[in-house]
Amino acid sequence: MKEVALKLFRKKAWRPIDIGLLKWGVLLLGMVIGALLADFVRQNIWAFIAIGLLFLVRPTIVYFRDPE
Repeated sequence: MKEVALKLFRKKAWRPIDIGLLKWGVLLLGMVIGALLADFVRQNIWAFIAIGLLFLVRPTIVYFRDPE
């Protein structure tokens, strides 16, 4: 059998129009999902705030760490 390589992480030069369309598509999809989950998020707001802050820890440490 011939194996097919998954080319998910390949280098590709994106055209500006493609990047713009991707960003707008993800933004609109996020708005729709956010509207559907609004009540759930409102009920668990402190959990979402805590998770969001935890996700910011590593990038903040990496940003402020002195280069060696």
